[in-house]
Amino acid sequence: MSTTVSVQFDEETSAKLAELSRQANQPQSFYIKRLVRENIDRLLYENSIRQDCEDIEAGRIGTMSLEELRKISDVAD
Repeated sequence: MSTTVSVQFDEETSAKLAELSRQANQPQSFYIKRLVRENIDRLLYENSIRQDCEDIEAGRIGTMSLEELRKISDVAD
């Protein structure tokens, strides 16, 4: 199953995409799909880290000091 998504690009990005498409004789959609497929997992990971940081700052996720961690894990200095 596939889904159609509408995307608008600024002029510079659109021109670069058109040039890439022309040079390689591939449709622009080929490169758009490739870029999304190759980067979506990294972007999801980055967003989860950002959300964790916000949750920590808001007190929704507990933290511990390095000293507390050393005590419970028996790690030497």
